Amino acid sequence: ENINKNREPDVLPVPSKQVLLMTPVSGQNDYINAVFVEGHRRKAAFIATHAPLGNTVIDLWRAVFDYNCTTIIMLCPKHYLKTEEKYYPEGLGETMDVLPFELECLEEDQNGPIKMTQLSLKYCGLEKSVMHFSLTEDMAGMSTQEKMSTIFDIYENCKKWQQQSTEKK
Repeated sequence: ENINKNREPDVLPVPSKQVLLMTPVSGQNDYINAVFVEGHRRKAAFIATHAPLGNTVIDLWRAVFDYNCTTIIMLCPKHYLKTEEKYYPEGLGETMDVLPFELECLEEDQNGPIKMTQLSLKYCGLEKSVMHFSLTEDMAGMSTQEKMSTIFDIYENCKKWQQQSTEKK
């Protein structure tokens, strides 16, 4: 039943670490090809998943909402994704409905190969702010030093965002 929700059929979540979706959506079950990853301060600190397929975009946003994620890091440049796999609005003020969620692009910034997009995620009168970090270039063409620098920059920008979003709560 979930085979069509896996980008790679041989890359499946480990059952003991699997993320289960809670927000009910008609015609959808609780499966997402995602796992919890431990951080140095707490278990289940992060969620790791593949880029969403056209039929799993809703599942990504359910996981973000259900587990109060404030940050998404996409290491796959968007030119690898198909048109139907667009999962967030780009362009200041652009909105996108991924029913039952509504997304809006609040802010965009570019720092070298890293694009930062602040999104508003709305559901049932609740609104959450999510920062989406993505690569605009394929890392395969980068030197090892450029790759390390890019990963470090993502980390630093992510850390800064998470500190800011924690202070706003």
